[in-house]
Amino acid sequence: MAIIVDGRLMTFIIMIIIFALMYYFMSINKEGQYTIRTMPAMLAIPEAVGRAAEMGRPVFWTPGISGALNDSQQGPQVLASISILG
Repeated sequence: MAIIVDGRLMTFIIMIIIFALMYYFMSINKEGQYTIRTMPAMLAIPEAVGRAAEMGRPVFWTPGISGALNDSQQGPQVLASISILG
């Protein structure tokens, strides 16, 4: 049982590169140098919903192009978008 099998050297090299990149980005994240920016549109949603509630106006929400919760891939995302509206 050899670690490097004939014909799979490139796969081994790619795996080592991926592990090195994972270690690099995990170490950056632990040091706190990597920040995630906030999206201004997401921060404006609670304000817009509150303003609509104060004015007594409805809020239009659409689940997007899929249109329903019965789609197995889009269903969880639709439910998450409902929870954002609060």
